[in-house]
Amino acid sequence: RSIAIKVAESRGFWPFGDLLHIISRRADKGIALDALCENLMERAISLSLAGGRRARISIDRVAPIVFGNGENDLSLFSSAIERGGCGILVGDPVRPSGFHFDIRNAPPHPKTIITEGFAFGYGMMAAVPRIVSQLQADYGVVLTPKRGSARSES
Repeated sequence: RSIAIKVAESRGFWPFGDLLHIISRRADKGIALDALCENLMERAISLSLAGGRRARISIDRVAPIVFGNGENDLSLFSSAIERGGCGILVGDPVRPSGFHFDIRNAPPHPKTIITEGFAFGYGMMAAVPRIVSQLQADYGVVLTPKRGSARSES
């Protein structure tokens, strides 16, 4: 492991995490999200509307909502938040620290939503009320249950 790390670092790569992940210093999930969002903007897409009608709209802004549980997700959170979206750090109750890295040494963006103690899909579900509140505060978006759904009838 130590030899692999030295060789990787000498060639501009860096290791992180419990396992040896060797990643280029020039690439990260934030860069990938930026490229994806830029590629989506200014595109025209076709939508199906009520009554079978169709419409074409142009995407002029992307506000991504992203989830992750590792240090390699920190740039992803920053990119999403800086674009007006949400970054959600999903905790893992099995790990002593709750995360796959030391959050004290590598803190996420200050606006990152953190769901300690809830792993995987449970952490994603735990974050939904905070995501909805943020979308309402930032964009005036109001989400209501679909008619006929179990939640709207209870």
